[in-house]
Amino acid sequence: MMTWVIMLVLMLGGVTAQFLFPALPMIGQAKPPFLLAVVIYYALNRTPNTVMVAGLLAGVVHDALTAIPLGYTSLVFVLVGLLAGRFRRLVLAESRVTAGFFGAVGALVVQLAVYVLLARSGVVWWPVGRLTVRLLAGACLAAVATPLTFAVARRLDQWVGNVEMREIIDGIEQPSGW
Repeated sequence: MMTWVIMLVLMLGGVTAQFLFPALPMIGQAKPPFLLAVVIYYALNRTPNTVMVAGLLAGVVHDALTAIPLGYTSLVFVLVGLLAGRFRRLVLAESRVTAGFFGAVGALVVQLAVYVLLARSGVVWWPVGRLTVRLLAGACLAAVATPLTFAVARRLDQWVGNVEMREIIDGIEQPSGW
């Protein structure tokens, strides 16, 4: 039950942070993808069913607040989340480097896939230069936003008891039960 409450809190915080960030023309109007970061957090830390719910919810919220047709981002978020989840057992999900890497790669894939869907529908067309700037800026912003989102999500999960902390030999706390 508390997983869903935390997910809703993260979605509300993510959408607020993402849409309050200014759309700067010099970086192709890219914004930090906090909603994608929430999906990736669940992809690396929860079951595929939870990832699908997170992806659908984040995508619907994103599409509802932008000019993107409803469902495009949901589809891409779910696919990226499920793909990232395939690596869950191979990576250290608590690492900021892991979060940054998956955030950057996920942002590249999401932005490119949504652009292709929009371009095929005739909704948008950008010159290659603008697309490249936006993709790279989005990836850089995601590399920063995703570790921040993971830190907040992990603390909220610990606070409500979704995750227990255990002490290991070198004194670094690591979550157990993931």
